[in-house]
Amino acid sequence: MIDTFVELMEYLDDRGAKYGIEGMDIYNEIPIEARDPQVAYEYMQQKDISHIEPLSKGGERAGDNWFLEDSDVNRSRGAETATEAEQATAEADGKRDASQLVRMVKMGAALGGGQMLIEGAGSLAAAEAGLIISALPVIATVAAVGAAGYGTYRVVKHARKNKWSERFQTFKENCSYQRNDDGSSTCSIGGLSFSLRSK
Repeated sequence: MIDTFVELMEYLDDRGAKYGIEGMDIYNEIPIEARDPQVAYEYMQQKDISHIEPLSKGGERAGDNWFLEDSDVNRSRGAETATEAEQATAEADGKRDASQLVRMVKMGAALGGGQMLIEGAGSLAAAEAGLIISALPVIATVAAVGAAGYGTYRVVKHARKNKWSERFQTFKENCSYQRNDDGSSTCSIGGLSFSLRSK
């Protein structure tokens, strides 16, 4: 775990060493609000040092030929040159990531992390007439117990990127409901059935 500025600089120096990039240069690319050593370390776990002009095409290893970008985005680009739009998107995404991560670290408690998971992923409570999916309390409990800070941040980011909330809405709209004698409902779609209960 990174606790001090010195440890953070050692880590950043190691990250940049293979490209000849100084740790302080990487540090200066981290959004200001995320420069606390622990937060900056967690932030960098999601980021690659991306090269604008790929090294395989003769791009410089350091200088002005790099920026910080989500690892999955960088790797999906392969050996293509990063456009200005992609660089701007990476910068905006970095600021959002930093803000979310700082909020998660400030929350500190796992219970707060579980609540952020539910709010950040979109409102999942919803089925018609005040019904909720039976699994929601289980999801919330698991999140509250196990989803402290950084892990929850990753889930929230993944949920937003993959539009979980919109997917749930589509699912809900396409589901055919059947009321049961015990007051619960069954939602059937594509041969699958899900039990729903009243709030």
